Amino acid sequence: MLKEALEVCLQSLLRGDDFVLHGTGGGVRGLLLAELLSKGRGKILVVVPTEEAGEELVQDLRFFLPQGKVGVFFTDPYDLAFPGSRDLEILSPLARGTLEGVVTTPEGLARRLPSPETIRNLELRLKVGERRDRDELIEALVKMGYERGRVVESKGEMSVRGAILDLFPPDRDRPLRVEFFDEEICSLRTFDPLTQRSTGDLEEAIIAPARLEGDATLFDHLPSAQLVVVEPEEVEERLRSCLERLREEIKALFHPPFAILETLKGRPKLLLEGVIRDGDGLRIEASLHHGLREEVKAKGLKALAFRLRDWLQRDYEIYIVTSNPHQAQRLAELLEDYGFRTSLGRAVKGRVIGVLEGDLSRGFILPKEGVVYLTEEEIFGQRGRLRPPRKERPALYNFEDLKPGDFVVHVDYGIGLYRGLVRLEADGQGEFLLIEYEGGDRLYVPVERLDLVHRYIGPSERPPRLDRLGGTAWRRAKRRARKAAQEVAKELVELYAARKALPGFAFSPPDALFREFEATFPYEETPDQWEAIEAVIEDMCSPTPMDRLVCGDVGFGKTEVAVRAAFKAVMDGKQVAVLVPTTVLAEQHYRTFKSRFDRYPVVVEVLSRFKSPAEQR
Repeated sequence: MLKEALEVCLQSLLRGDDFVLHGTGGGVRGLLLAELLSKGRGKILVVVPTEEAGEELVQDLRFFLPQGKVGVFFTDPYDLAFPGSRDLEILSPLARGTLEGVVTTPEGLARRLPSPETIRNLELRLKVGERRDRDELIEALVKMGYERGRVVESKGEMSVRGAILDLFPPDRDRPLRVEFFDEEICSLRTFDPLTQRSTGDLEEAIIAPARLEGDATLFDHLPSAQLVVVEPEEVEERLRSCLERLREEIKALFHPPFAILETLKGRPKLLLEGVIRDGDGLRIEASLHHGLREEVKAKGLKALAFRLRDWLQRDYEIYIVTSNPHQAQRLAELLEDYGFRTSLGRAVKGRVIGVLEGDLSRGFILPKEGVVYLTEEEIFGQRGRLRPPRKERPALYNFEDLKPGDFVVHVDYGIGLYRGLVRLEADGQGEFLLIEYEGGDRLYVPVERLDLVHRYIGPSERPPRLDRLGGTAWRRAKRRARKAAQEVAKELVELYAARKALPGFAFSPPDALFREFEATFPYEETPDQWEAIEAVIEDMCSPTPMDRLVCGDVGFGKTEVAVRAAFKAVMDGKQVAVLVPTTVLAEQHYRTFKSRFDRYPVVVEVLSRFKSPAEQR
């Protein structure tokens, strides 16, 4: 039914007529557009009412067609500048013809943009071994909108240090480092903007503009694309009120809504409506998984198993979509415990359930196709995401925060005094950190070697003694530290060898009940959290006494590691005590454990000074 409807739709668009498809809610839209792209009938331009709707649609489209090259163009209506790096991140590959489609909002459709010809004419191609005047290249990059600074951190920035030119094109994930020898490009590399270290070599690279002006629209960039409008009434309403929501000084950056509406009306469109209405067009018979979460919450996974058996008896092809490989493996094992055959991949109609890793906004049922897609959120509820750990910058990355006179440590030369940032003529102009050592000796460290310098950490009441360049004190100190570390390591090895010989209690391996308990965790586990949980459970199942320290910042999921260890112990007939430093934490952990264990026959209580002697007993 879906493929037939799509074929009828394409024939209608070829005749120059609009075509309406009703009932395209949930992830059906993503599946539909994936089918449209996979047929190779050209590019698509999709207009959605809001950014949130667009992000969901692109997520679904990439799930069903991972190899599809589709970008999003969500313009910022409060950006007072003409198209910058965020916009050109999509417009540059679009001008080169490397994108198959774009998803945008009414504001993005009305935005004034540089034409494809302007972008292509301003792009530069750099190649290792070619001769190119460095100063002319810098001047060209400035005209292309690149902003010059000391260090490249964000898209659209560039910096010059002697024979090295760093720049961050808007359509690249990593910035580029161009190195000259005289007037020849001798090296072209990508690098990490956080550490400034090179990450890969390139033979050539296309440099896209960073900021441009223009009067074109996305219609000019996709003149022959299939036009798809999601919830057309909402799109038209938002387009008509577009200028009303903007401040006066930025209205010039957008075309008048009536002009965009006229263009929309003049092109054949596929109109996708989630609500089923009477009238023209075709109806997609798709249903959503209403009420499943409430059933699972009340009856457990038996409610899910009942639905799955019903679908299998109808010879349906069933897929369950999870957010990560751990959850996919866990869910597959849970279903097998209920007697189902599963596969971490392709399903078999009426026989094998496919458990997939991916991002799908909502599941759906297509009865005529005999296809079911179901997400883990529709089973276990919405899973939040723990804040991922922030990658720390090198100690002196923000060297401008240093004050002259601060103590620093160079990996090779030891403790010195930071005297400031200076410019020197060394194979061209360059910036260096000046570090002064005992006797007035000076060391100049290029800013790209900041990883060798660290802020001094030590007692503040007594300043450290400066090392001497070329002296032996620093080398001796490093040798002593290395020897002390080796001695500590030896003691630890001996200690752990003795512990290894002691007998302990081996808990039973994780079973279906444990996996079901894991699946009810309302957050998506981080990779580090997964590693800690698996290590702790492995320790518990070993006959050797566990001796493990789990470290992590506040809010990074340590409590859940303890919760799962406690569950495993309690289910094996043991009692568990959790010791915390304060009464406030005791109350917080009590509530967490109580909530996680509420569906299981486990008694959870809190013991603190606020409990009476009778209650404590």
